[in-house]
Amino acid sequence: MKKQTIIPKLSPEKIVRPLVPPEEVGRYYLKSELGRIFPGSKEIKENLDRGIDKLDSFEFWRLLQALSFAYRLNYVFLFVGNSGYSWSEETWCISRLTLTGINPDINAISFSPEVSRSPVKFRDYLKKYFTAHPKDDPQKLEQFRPSQRPVDYPKIILREDEGKILLLDGSNRLIELMFRQEEEVNAFIGRRNSKKEKFRIGDSTFLLLRNLYEKGDPQERRAVLKVVKMLLGISLDGRQAVENYWVRHPRSEKLKAVGQREK
Repeated sequence: MKKQTIIPKLSPEKIVRPLVPPEEVGRYYLKSELGRIFPGSKEIKENLDRGIDKLDSFEFWRLLQALSFAYRLNYVFLFVGNSGYSWSEETWCISRLTLTGINPDINAISFSPEVSRSPVKFRDYLKKYFTAHPKDDPQKLEQFRPSQRPVDYPKIILREDEGKILLLDGSNRLIELMFRQEEEVNAFIGRRNSKKEKFRIGDSTFLLLRNLYEKGDPQERRAVLKVVKMLLGISLDGRQAVENYWVRHPRSEKLKAVGQREK
């Protein structure tokens, strides 16, 4: 008989809120990311935060896709927009977290046997590295060099998977907090629920597919429609996007008919 693997249930140090709306998690991500891109005074930060809070749901999801998936090339958009995940706010001991991929240069260190994806071991490695390299950066780790700037968005974003608490967003802030002797961190954390997983794909994906369809030969058009059908089957927002960009926007009656048939 095949031995069954039992994945232990992981418990945080503290549950702050047992249920957090996904949009709140996404809006927090936008605030932290845009605050990093456009640093400024407290007044600028507050105005930026208010603007994000005022975004309607349609604008919010579009901006989240653009910033997470197109600009930062991370998976925050896919997990926050996944119906199969529920979110809570919790406090976690940093030593219990697991680092995930950032870029090839950093991954070469964080995934090494010496560090083994441990935030604590990675911080210790960085301490030695920055002491040895106060003016240069041969391993391209400069983004983690300690600063005296305030950590404006100290919560990070995590997800639980296969018995591990994985870092989804906030690696720079996490390491900065560790350099300041913090041992615990507040976080939004996503876990699988009992719902069927369906993702938000984003309007721009379906607009791109429409443009490819219009420019393609018959064989290429069939291939595009095959992808559209696949995305419609796994997405939360596909039918609305096809209705909008394959039916309502085009002037071509033939393209409208294709859109009507596919959605």
